[in-house]
Amino acid sequence: MPMETYWSKNRIGLIHLMGKMGIMLFLPIALFLSPISYLDNTPTICLIKNTVGYECLGCGMTHAIVSIFHGNLDKAIQYNWKVVIVLPLLVTVWGKQLTRLVNNFLLDETKTDISMTSFFI
Repeated sequence: MPMETYWSKNRIGLIHLMGKMGIMLFLPIALFLSPISYLDNTPTICLIKNTVGYECLGCGMTHAIVSIFHGNLDKAIQYNWKVVIVLPLLVTVWGKQLTRLVNNFLLDETKTDISMTSFFI
């Protein structure tokens, strides 16, 4: 493989990786930086609560996660007690996806032309 092609392909892969990582890191950072008072003053977007009038199992989950990010576990449990189950699961899935993303990039970087041609054959 010519050196120009290798570096341009590697640069595109790196840009792609950085874009995906940026998207994955944006939501937790945005939730951490958002004040809980802002969420208290916004109307709910829950379809079940807006149509039926009853709270669903996930109502208050965003408030609870933001409260935990701000270090207020008592208030988080008041919003939705299921956050103690959901947040660890979300963090686990998020961490696995981030690890898989980085590992796939590192594995792609070590591939040779032979493995790529055998993949397409």
